Amino acid sequence: QHWFLSLSDARHEIDQRRVHYKHVRPHSSLGYLLPVAYAQWCA
Repeated sequence: QHWFLSLSDARHEIDQRRVHYKHVRPHSSLGYLLPVAYAQWCA
């Protein structure tokens, strides 16, 4: 469980998690590629 000190703190943490999910974490449904790499591969 995570408690945020402010709305700004929550937004920052959510942005960090979003960046990690889209740019750092490989996805098994994409053949263990990053979503950004998969999008480039499809283009």
